[in-house]
Amino acid sequence: MPFFCLPLSPGWGLAEKPRSPKFEQENIGQHYCGIIATAIVDRWQQKSPTGNKLADVLNYLSLAGVDIEHLYLNPDSSNSYQAEID
Repeated sequence: MPFFCLPLSPGWGLAEKPRSPKFEQENIGQHYCGIIATAIVDRWQQKSPTGNKLADVLNYLSLAGVDIEHLYLNPDSSNSYQAEID
């Protein structure tokens, strides 16, 4: 099961497609990987001292409106999905 999906049942998962026209050709995993890559490159370009890189990535995801607890949702979506995990 892909990391950014809500498991619905064995072999089935759900993730909303990003609504932004900028990401028309991307799935949610590609969208999030782009945000993560931007965080890493920005940190490298700023020559930031080594610190909490995970905190930087989480900050970028948060600034993009991503709910870390519900990665399968678009920023303005509500969590109305029911998972049936065995």
